[in-house]
Amino acid sequence: MIPLRDIDKVAIHVHACQFKEHVNGGARTVASFMVVASRHTCAREEEDMKPSWSRVLLGGFVGTVALTFMMYGVAPMMLGMKMDIAAMLGQMLGSWAMGMAIHLINGIVIFPLIYALLVYRFLPGPPVAKGILWGAILWLIAQLMVMPMMGAGIFSANAGGMMAAVGSLVGHAVYGTLLGSIAGVDTATTERLAHAGTR
Repeated sequence: MIPLRDIDKVAIHVHACQFKEHVNGGARTVASFMVVASRHTCAREEEDMKPSWSRVLLGGFVGTVALTFMMYGVAPMMLGMKMDIAAMLGQMLGSWAMGMAIHLINGIVIFPLIYALLVYRFLPGPPVAKGILWGAILWLIAQLMVMPMMGAGIFSANAGGMMAAVGSLVGHAVYGTLLGSIAGVDTATTERLAHAGTR
């Protein structure tokens, strides 16, 4: 049996333990909230760092116009022949117009959206470097898969050879440069995230 003089000490000890438990529980709750908030902030910042759809499509449009001009305007001066991708695609699709339509849809819509939604986060470097790498990937796929399907051979062996392949690489590099530079993260977003990180 506890002496009367020790009852107050026991009560104080019990209250102290309960208070400590309450404080520790509150600390754990605060810590859990901070972890969740930190994860949410990181996810939000990662989402904000992606290029916007409007800029991606604009970059695809400008890049495709430049690439098409190089194929039909610059290539004849460099290679002595046009790089008529529309005619090559048209052989499989039925007409030159259909081939050109597919070329434009791929360059303006399909490839830019794949760049922004799937591969942007995995490519290293600033936006321009990301765009150039994406252009090089598209060029490699075209030379190893698409060109042989159209009868031009691997690395355009049956359609101008290595000169044509190099010319196509330059064109895709220009396309990627324009896509990456225009579709890169908005300056306003970058400044806002930098400001938030300094607070």
